Amino acid sequence: MRRTLFALIILCVLCFCSQKRNSIDVEEPAGEEQPDSESWNITLVLTKEGVKTAEVKAGHMKSFTIRNTSELSDSVEADFYNDNGAHTSRLTALEAAIDDSKELIVARNKVVVVSDSGGVTLKTSELFYDRHRDLIYTDKYVIFVTETDTLKGYGFESDRALRHYTIHQISGKFKRVLEKK
Repeated sequence: MRRTLFALIILCVLCFCSQKRNSIDVEEPAGEEQPDSESWNITLVLTKEGVKTAEVKAGHMKSFTIRNTSELSDSVEADFYNDNGAHTSRLTALEAAIDDSKELIVARNKVVVVSDSGGVTLKTSELFYDRHRDLIYTDKYVIFVTETDTLKGYGFESDRALRHYTIHQISGKFKRVLEKK
C-alpha cells in the first residue's frame, strides 16, 4: 500500500511539474496554408512605366510570400486605365487572386466588366488579366452585351477597354453584320 501511495505521489508531482506555465499552444489548421500577412479594405495601384493601368480594391487580402501571390475577397473592384491614364472600364467580382511573378490577375465568381464607352458589359464566372500581354481572357461561358447585340459563347479575349474582342463558340442576337474570319 505504501509503495502504491508513494508511486501515485511521484506520478502527480511529475505531471504537475512538467506542465508549461504561461505558454500558448497554437496549432495551425491541418491542410490549410496560413498567409504571411492579411489586410482589410485595401487599394492596390498597378502601373506600367509609371502610368496607372489598374486600381484594385477589396475588403480583404491574404498575402503568401513564398508563392508570390495574394488572394482578394469581400467584394473586389478593379478600375482599368488606358496608356494615357484615362479610365476605360470597371471589373467587379466576389474574389480574385494576383500572381506577381506571372503578372496575372484572375477574378472569380460573378465577374462583371463594364466599359466606359459604347455601353458594353461582359459577364462570366472567371476572367484573367495578363498585365504582360495587356489582355483579358477566359475559356469559360460569357455573356457579352452591347447597345445592339447580346452575344454568348465559351472563350473570350479582349483589351482592357473591351473595344477589340474575340468570342469563341459564339451564339446570340445580332442586329449588325459580323465579319467572318
